Amino acid sequence: MKEEFYFPSRDGIHRIHGVRWIPEGEITGVLQLTHGMCEFIERYEPFAQYCAQAGYLVVGHDHLGHGKSVKNPSELGYFTKEHPAETLIEDMHRIRERTRAQYPDVPYFMMGHSMGSYLLRMYIAFHGRGLAGAVVMGTGYVNPKAASFGMKLSTAIALVKGWHHRSPVVQDLAMGAGSYRKFSLDGSDPANSWLSRNEENVKAYYSDPLCGFPFTLNGFYGLFQTVHFVCAQKNVNKVPAKLPVLFVSGQNDPVGDLGKGVERSFRMFRDAGVADVTMKLYPDDRHFIARKSDLDERLYKMYDKIEEVENGLMDARAKKQAIEADKITGDNIYKILICFDKLYATMTEAERRRLVEILIDEVQIYPERQPNGQWLKSVRFKLPIIDHDLELSLDNKDRVETVCALSKTAAHRAR
Repeated sequence: MKEEFYFPSRDGIHRIHGVRWIPEGEITGVLQLTHGMCEFIERYEPFAQYCAQAGYLVVGHDHLGHGKSVKNPSELGYFTKEHPAETLIEDMHRIRERTRAQYPDVPYFMMGHSMGSYLLRMYIAFHGRGLAGAVVMGTGYVNPKAASFGMKLSTAIALVKGWHHRSPVVQDLAMGAGSYRKFSLDGSDPANSWLSRNEENVKAYYSDPLCGFPFTLNGFYGLFQTVHFVCAQKNVNKVPAKLPVLFVSGQNDPVGDLGKGVERSFRMFRDAGVADVTMKLYPDDRHFIARKSDLDERLYKMYDKIEEVENGLMDARAKKQAIEADKITGDNIYKILICFDKLYATMTEAERRRLVEILIDEVQIYPERQPNGQWLKSVRFKLPIIDHDLELSLDNKDRVETVCALSKTAAHRAR
C-alpha cells in the first residue's frame, strides 16, 4: 500500500512531500530512502515495492528543490537561502523521527543514492545513533580542497548572477571532468550514458520533467558543502563505531571515479574505527544499479542485519529486566538451594572459592546428612544487589544446630 504525506521543512517555508510503501503483512524493518540530485523519491517506487513485498516499510521524501516539494518549476534545483546542507539533513531527520514514532519496535535502516549518499554520510555523522544500518549507494570521494573551491566559485558567481542562476561553468566543474569524460552526460547517447547500461532507464530519466534539470548555484553550493564535510576524515570519525555501513556502487560509475572514490571512502570509514563496514562494487554497472539479483543480494544483507539487531534487542531486554529487579526473592533463592549440593559438586575448586567470595557470607550445615538427603541448614548471603544481609533458614525445627565451616561439606563428601 502506498501513502503520500507532507511535513514542514526545516526552512520554515516549504512543505516536504513524503511517500511510504507499507507491506501487507508483518513489518520486519523500516528502510528510509534518500534520493539523488535532479530526481524525486517516486523514481524508486519499483525498488520500494520490491522491499515492501519482503516485509520492509519503505519511506522517503522529495528534497527541497525536487519533485513535489517545490511550489513551482523555477524552484527545481534550489535548496534554501541559508545553510542548505544542514537544512536537507534536518529534513531527513524529521521524516526519520516521524516514522520512528509510528514504528518504534522494528530495526530502522537508511539508504542514500548519489547526492543522497553524500547526504546520508553527513547525516550519520550527526544522527547515526539508533540506526540498525546505513546503505551508501552510488557515492564517491572528492578532495575537500576541490569542494571548497566549488563553494567559493558558486558564491562569487552568485554575487553577480544571484543564487537562482544556473551556471554551465559550475556544472562542468561538478560533472565535466575526470571519469565523466568517457560517458554521455546529456542523454544524447543512451547506450553510453553515465547513468545506466539500460537504455530505457536513460531515456525515461531524460524525458521526465522532474529529472535532469540544471542545478542552481544554491543547489551546487549545498552539494559542495556536503561533499566537503563528508570527505574530511575528522568528520568521518564522528560516525558511530558500532553502526553497520554498506558501500555499494557500480564499478563503472563516474561518481565513484570508477570504483576508486568508493574504495577511498570505504577506507576512511575503516580508519575511523567503524567496526562493521563492507563494500560491494558491481562489475560493468554504472550509476544506477537495477538488476533484480542485486536487489536480492542487498535485501539478504539487510535480513542478516535485522537478525543481528533482533538478537541484540533480546539480550538488552534481558539485561534490563535483571537490572530493574529490586531484589532476589527468598523463594527464588530457596529453589536454588534445594539443588545446591548437586550444583556444588560440578564446580571446580577455583569456582567454589569464587562462589564463596562473591555470594556467601556464612553457611550452616548439619553434622550428618538428613533423612531427606539435605546437608544445608541455612545460608547468609552478601549479595551486592540486596541492601541488607539475607539469611534463609532451611530448618523448621527449634533446636540449635552446630555451625560448621564450609570446608566441612567437602570433608563429608570425601568420606
